[in-house]
Amino acid sequence: MPPTEEPGPGQIRETNSYLLAALVEESGAEAVTLGIIPDQEPALMAALQQTADFDCVVLTGGSSAGTRDHTAACIDALGEPGVLFHGVSMRPGKPLIYGVINGRPFFGLSGNPTSAMVGFLLFVRPLLRQMVGVTSHFPTLWAKVERNLSSASGREDYVRTLLFEKDGELWATPIFGQSNLLSTVVKGNALVRIPQNSEGVEAGEALEVILI
Repeated sequence: MPPTEEPGPGQIRETNSYLLAALVEESGAEAVTLGIIPDQEPALMAALQQTADFDCVVLTGGSSAGTRDHTAACIDALGEPGVLFHGVSMRPGKPLIYGVINGRPFFGLSGNPTSAMVGFLLFVRPLLRQMVGVTSHFPTLWAKVERNLSSASGREDYVRTLLFEKDGELWATPIFGQSNLLSTVVKGNALVRIPQNSEGVEAGEALEVILI
């Protein structure tokens, strides 16, 4: 449902388009939104047909492998080469889709707000910045985590955090919560990356930081 309307049973307010549009503008590009699309393949294909003049297309939702997740199939049906990968070894945002149609990039991000944001920051933002001619890179920052963090070996974990300075050093306070909670996005200002082959980190250990 649009955020201005009262959700009924089984409905939620749609906020991802506002979150992602703001990140697109921050990346130096112009955001054009096409609204809420029903979980139906014909409706999604009709919306994608309206993007012929777009330089990059980002969808949020429908990227998993359920019976109502049509994003990957619709991108494939648009043209060649189609979907190049579907799924990334990371949390949150694992069911990320990336495809190319006639030289134009297409992204399918998770419908959960935090997952969508992480997928955008890691995959979409670097490409948009390159497309608009930004040659500078974000500085690599490191921060010490305030508490122990667990992780599963074989994937990268991105934990929402609040950065602060203490005794001249950068520290990160983890913000916990499910990836469908927008509040965990609003309260944090950075992500810390737990490396792929790590089974967790201890309090005081320094981790790479990605600014939101």
